[in-house]
Amino acid sequence: PEARNAKGTPDRLVAGGGLFLSFDTNGDGRITPEEVRAGTAAAFLKADTNGDGFLTAFEQITWAESLPTRDDSLTNPVRFDPNLDRQVSPEEFETVIAELAAHYVEDNSDAIVIADLKAPKPKPDRADKLYRPDPRQTPRGAPGG
Repeated sequence: PEARNAKGTPDRLVAGGGLFLSFDTNGDGRITPEEVRAGTAAAFLKADTNGDGFLTAFEQITWAESLPTRDDSLTNPVRFDPNLDRQVSPEEFETVIAELAAHYVEDNSDAIVIADLKAPKPKPDRADKLYRPDPRQTPRGAPGG
């Protein structure tokens, strides 16, 4: 399913957020367990480019890189292949997506609210924290300082 630009869609998304946005098929800003299951099944079929019913690491990485938002959490093949048999079954794929979805389900319901998929602002780089003199101040020893 294609992602709809639902009201309240955040600019920065949590891990898996872009994928979950695509699961909101009715555009109501909430992703139900049924939408997660249907979206996960559709995502697996899209990722399984050779149609053999399993994903190789290459298929999984290519699928993750095709998502509308960059998401390193979904490009890690080991995350999807816990038994390390070099193939991801539909069940393994569904388990990973369901575990990720569980982090975002509202406390008082069984749905994910799209507005809650907003990621925190990134921390500034270390270089940004270094002392930077105020350009309005005159350096010591300079005329007028």
